[in-house]
Amino acid sequence: MSGTTNFFAVYALVQDWANRTARVLREQIKQKKVKHTDELLHSIAVEVAQKEAGVIEASFSFKLYGRFVDMGAGRRPVIESAQTNREVWQAKSKGRKPKKWYSRPYYGRVHVLNAVVSSKVAEQAVNTVKSGLGN
Repeated sequence: MSGTTNFFAVYALVQDWANRTARVLREQIKQKKVKHTDELLHSIAVEVAQKEAGVIEASFSFKLYGRFVDMGAGRRPVIESAQTNREVWQAKSKGRKPKKWYSRPYYGRVHVLNAVVSSKVAEQAVNTVKSGLGN
């Protein structure tokens, strides 16, 4: 397998992985009920590009508030009013719980991509050594 053919095969693999990952993220938004509107759902975009020295890069983008939901951060009552309410109502403040729609599925998929690309590179190295020994 030539280097150019191998590059296009890896590029296609990364493109397919990126599209599937975007689909998984959209499914997670629906499953975790992250959305109040479909704005976050429709804001997910992916771009795969070739950088210098044959490096392939996949970039994901979406609305910033999606990261806050993922981390469990965001709008909270002012500390003074929360303390006053706790004293008045004698209740605990639950706070916000993270809805891991992004970080867990994304990094899990990164590990899968790493394993697949590593096996492809190892396979190519073995084939190169075999063809070198045959001559």
